[in-house]
Amino acid sequence: MHYPDLKSYHMYDDIYPNMLNIGWLDKSYDFPKGKVSRILVEKLRYLTLLAKEQDMFRYTHPSGIVIHSGLVRGPIFKCPYCKEKIGLFEDSDQSDNPKGVQLGINTMEIPDVNGDIIYIFPTLLYHYITEHYYQPPQQFLEALVSFDLTKPFNCNDLEEKIYESIKK
Repeated sequence: MHYPDLKSYHMYDDIYPNMLNIGWLDKSYDFPKGKVSRILVEKLRYLTLLAKEQDMFRYTHPSGIVIHSGLVRGPIFKCPYCKEKIGLFEDSDQSDNPKGVQLGINTMEIPDVNGDIIYIFPTLLYHYITEHYYQPPQQFLEALVSFDLTKPFNCNDLEEKIYESIKK
């Protein structure tokens, strides 16, 4: 499933101009390659692993950071390049590790630097960056740098704010 980077997110006939796609890769399309700093890769890994403790129905998390949205809607998306399901684990021992998450199940959302835009991306983004050298747009990387891990954040609150601004 491919959506071009920095293009408006859409669902069915609804277009959300303040929600921008990042990292929806497909084997049929080329993508920019490069290196992402180790610090940002580790931050993305941490954010991706937040899914394991998030209540997906109430959109709550013990840390106060909720960036995972979208429940499973059908089969788990496999990596289009590896053609297999991908898991992410807290440590290198991946055998029956309860501290891991299945990638390709839901989406993640973080705000841009100003909080006016939501970047929406698949949980496979970490895998795409580390295994296939996907280079996200600079604006997204800046948003990832500025995302504060010490403050509560709920992507649904920002979504509601954006939806309301669209209705006006």
